[in-house]
Order: sequence, then C-alpha cells, then structure tokens
Amino acid sequence: MRLKAEKIVGRDGEVFFRCPRCGKLFRYSKDYTKHVNKAHRHLLSQ
Repeated sequence: MRLKAEKIVGRDGEVFFRCPRCGKLFRYSKDYTKHVNKAHRHLLSQ
C-alpha cells in the first residue's frame, strides 16, 4: 500500500503536504515521508 500526499497550496502560494491517513500538515516532503515511515509503518509492511 502506498500513502500518497495530498498537495495543498497555501495563501501565499506555498505547497503543503497533507497526510491522507491522519490529516497532519507538513511544509516539506521530507518531513511528510519521515512521518509516514514512523507513524504508518504497519500499513506499509503488509
């Protein structure tokens, strides 16, 4: 299974990444990737 980030554009044009599983917002894709690997690892191992 793959969790694909939802891209959200802020008021100033900056792109944010939202976790589809828990709704957390991230400013950088690296932070989003680290979050998915830590918090949702149990989904990826199946």
